[in-house]
Amino acid sequence: MFLSACRRQHVVVTSVRRSFGVMDNVMGFAGKQMEKKRDGAFAEMTELMMKSPKWTLRHVQGTLDKQLKSWTMYVPGVKSQDQTKQVQKFKDILDKLSDSELDHPETINGPIRDRIALTAGVSIDEVNKLLLAHKQGLITQKWLLMK
Repeated sequence: MFLSACRRQHVVVTSVRRSFGVMDNVMGFAGKQMEKKRDGAFAEMTELMMKSPKWTLRHVQGTLDKQLKSWTMYVPGVKSQDQTKQVQKFKDILDKLSDSELDHPETINGPIRDRIALTAGVSIDEVNKLLLAHKQGLITQKWLLMK
């Protein structure tokens, strides 16, 4: 009898997002601002790549500095994200490089990688990841300059 009554009434159930007040508004606003900041940082990095004659680790270091000093690092949960931890590791590695290594990353060979990993307190794989990210940046810069 209950099923037949439901069939006749064509009950429609919709989900409604409940607002939990101020925190929902703050988190929504912070999310939108972080998205704008990320888009702006991408545009800034693209412009820097197009203006620079050579993309070096010094440029990467400056970019990571801006990211880590940004207000978005104070948003709850951001510092504990894996991506943020990776950025901090890369920054720690870059801080251990000499000026010549920052300006001429192509000179970083096996023994220098070992020294960097040892002084930064990270594995050689982490140093290799940073150098791979830099090479990908070089490829991106070349592609942007061809446009």
